[in-house]
Amino acid sequence: YDEDTEDYRELPIPASVRAALLRRIDRQGPAPRRLLEAGSLAGDGFASEWVGPSSALSEDEAADALDFAVRAGLVAPAGAGYRFTHDLIRRALDDALAPERRKLLHRRLAEALARSGAAPARIAGHWEDGGRPSEAVAYRIRAADAAARVYALAEAIVQYDAALADGAAGVEAFRIHSACVDLCRNGNDDEGRVRSLAAMEAIAATLGDPAIAAELAVKRAVHAFENDRYDEALAIAGEARLALAGRVDTATDASLALECGAALHALGRIEEAEAELRAARERFDEDQPLRRANCAYWLCQCAIARGDLAAARGYCDDVLAVTKQASYRRGYAMSLNLRS
Repeated sequence: YDEDTEDYRELPIPASVRAALLRRIDRQGPAPRRLLEAGSLAGDGFASEWVGPSSALSEDEAADALDFAVRAGLVAPAGAGYRFTHDLIRRALDDALAPERRKLLHRRLAEALARSGAAPARIAGHWEDGGRPSEAVAYRIRAADAAARVYALAEAIVQYDAALADGAAGVEAFRIHSACVDLCRNGNDDEGRVRSLAAMEAIAATLGDPAIAAELAVKRAVHAFENDRYDEALAIAGEARLALAGRVDTATDASLALECGAALHALGRIEEAEAELRAARERFDEDQPLRRANCAYWLCQCAIARGDLAAARGYCDDVLAVTKQASYRRGYAMSLNLRS
């Protein structure tokens, strides 16, 4: 068709073809037309439990409408649902929808898909197309979290970015950027990490929440540490501890102390590092095993620096046991390397 067209489905449907297809559909009656309109927006295949409620048909009406559509050769069974027998049929219905009717159907499809436990990203897409992007935020975050759990880092960032575009703000936006910092860290994307840290800092400045300020300080300290800026990491964590003293809970203060301990170890100040790390380890609750294990990891490093290999092995074995049980692969691999 032209240099930019890669698929025939991108081509406009001639008006005469669209009109002929719609006449064929209308011969089946108004109920099949309404049901198929919803189906035309449902994506690649659709289930009766999605399109029936979306078209405001009763169960009996939806079942009859689907039977008519199948007998007419407009749709065909596909797995647990149905598909259009030709994409031109779907496109003719889609093209004929008025804007407000289209948005209404998308919103109803979002609700039906949510009830059926469909993929969060698919539900979010319908809320967005239905003109309700704020309703899509939670589903985009769920989709991002699911992608992150299977290490699909790029997909997780795409979903988090979509949540931000849909209007996530305040603490919710801060949490999204915080998650993106970790994703960029794991993906070796330092530029992306710096951008997300800057976004976190801008949001934190508007919130005035001590816990948020502490979380930002931890993320910044870790970033400085991993770029070999140990003095800066120590300053960030230490200054935050002073500024937030008495305003955050014990575990939050311990998180900052942990970063101080790691930076002190890197600077060769082993006795100070051990004091910070032991105190931090004691302040983490039993339900924070990975935090305690992180303290043990750095205490192991301190013991090695002092030449106390027996103590180092003890700390390392603690870390291995915790990270293995928690399926924390990064920590487990680092500890195995240290143990060897």
